[in-house]
Formats: sequence, structure tokens, C-alpha cells
Amino acid sequence: MRRNLRSRAWGAIAVLAAAVCLLVAAVALAATPIAGKTYTGLTSGRAVNGWKPSVRFKVSSNGKQLLGFDWHGACVRHGPPPPNMPPGWIDPSFVHPVGTLNVDSSGAFAVKNAKQTENYGPHGGELNTSTVTGVFKTAKTATGTIKYTQKDYTVKGRVLGTCSRTVSFTAKAD
Repeated sequence: MRRNLRSRAWGAIAVLAAAVCLLVAAVALAATPIAGKTYTGLTSGRAVNGWKPSVRFKVSSNGKQLLGFDWHGACVRHGPPPPNMPPGWIDPSFVHPVGTLNVDSSGAFAVKNAKQTENYGPHGGELNTSTVTGVFKTAKTATGTIKYTQKDYTVKGRVLGTCSRTVSFTAKAD
């Protein structure tokens, strides 16, 4: 009887030790970003005049935040884009700052409903709302999704049109 209890105790210890080893291995495999590095990449959004929309951010010095996360793009609704559109999505109305995102211990990051307003003076403006989710696949590569809605409005606040898009992105450490 005593021998039976002892072997059960050793069996329980072995199972517990195996579980701890698996947990440690899972935590060790979690990809986290490289502190201080800048990551840039492209989204799956529509190219305009040969330029693909991009995404960029810098990792904080402690590696736990993405600083200055922004993405470039727009709802280009009707026909081809105008030929005088600036290259590289550099027009300020195409740059959507999302801000600072926290990175969890598994390398995941997200922000919901980040808002940006563009005021076009007497011509009205637009309100862009972005939701970003992503994860570091490796220390040097992050992938994710940006869901956004753009509302165009008049000076008096009447909504002229709304469009929504979802784009994916991949960003790599520079």
C-alpha cells in the first residue's frame, strides 16, 4: 500500500514537471518585437499611381509599446485616382495616425476605434475610424489587419458618403 502511494506521488510530480516544461517552452516561443527598432511594410490596399499604401511604427525602448503607429490609404471610390495625386500616399489626408499600441507577452497588439478628423475648411471634411489587430510572427516581422471606416461630411456636418475597408499588412524591422 505504501509503495503504491509513493509511485502515485512520483507520477503526479512527473506530470506536473512536464506541464511546467511545456508552459516555459510556450512562453519562450512567443515572438516579441526588437526594442527601439522601426518597422515598415505594405498593406493589401489599392495601389494609387503605382504606389502601395504602407504601415509604420517604432518599438519603445522596453519593447512593450508600438509608438507612432500609422498607416496610409484611403477609400478611392470612383474610377481611377486623379493623375495629380501625390506619390507614396504622402498627402496628409491619406496618413492615418493610430497612436501608441501596447504589446502583450505573446507579441499581440491592438487598438479599437482610433479616430482621426480631417478638416477641409469650406469644403467639409472626413472622419476616419481605425481598428488595428496584429501579432509579431517573429522578432523581425509583424502581421495584422486594419479595419477602417471613412465618412465624408459637409461643413454643416451632413454625411456625404461612407465607405469601409479591411486591409492586411506585414511590417518588418528596418
